Amino acid sequence: APFVMIGTLAVMIFSLVAWNLPPMVSHIMKKADRPGPNHVIKNILEDKNQQRALLLLIVMMMGHFSVVQFIADYMELNVGLTKEQVTYIYLVGGIVSLFSSIIVGRLADKFGNYRIFAIFAVLSAVPIYLITNMTPQPIYVVLLITAFFFIVTGGRIIPSQSMITSVVKPQQRGGFMNINSSLQQVSTGLAALLS
Repeated sequence: APFVMIGTLAVMIFSLVAWNLPPMVSHIMKKADRPGPNHVIKNILEDKNQQRALLLLIVMMMGHFSVVQFIADYMELNVGLTKEQVTYIYLVGGIVSLFSSIIVGRLADKFGNYRIFAIFAVLSAVPIYLITNMTPQPIYVVLLITAFFFIVTGGRIIPSQSMITSVVKPQQRGGFMNINSSLQQVSTGLAALLS
């Protein structure tokens, strides 16, 4: 049922978008003028900033997903929560992320991506330490700590993505972001494998 609902909503939204938004094709070059995949890779190999941006992404994703995938099991086996109570972690985490993401984005616009990233990167060590060393606790304590985890880890990702996308020229961004997405998936898989 959830997949049918999501699929139905996707079709409805796609139809509304196709019907209401004008085509945005002015930025697309002629096929002969478009750089191929080798050109994208060559740009990355020649540009230290692009390499650093991708390394930042890899390190962040590996660090994040070496902890995240074990939260549910850890909460059940070490903290004593039931499966039903573990669902509240993700419910509360999703809700606080929805609101905190907007606030973090505004803070990054106001104070700069690097400063907000640095603050949230340091703050993220607190809930990671607490979660990975947690003993049996009342559910409200667990929810407070995990909600803080979702806020600060999301707070790292928002400005970091902005910093990563800013290292390439707009005309090279599409290819770079494809590599970025691929490395993000590889990093999360590698984190799962290593952890």
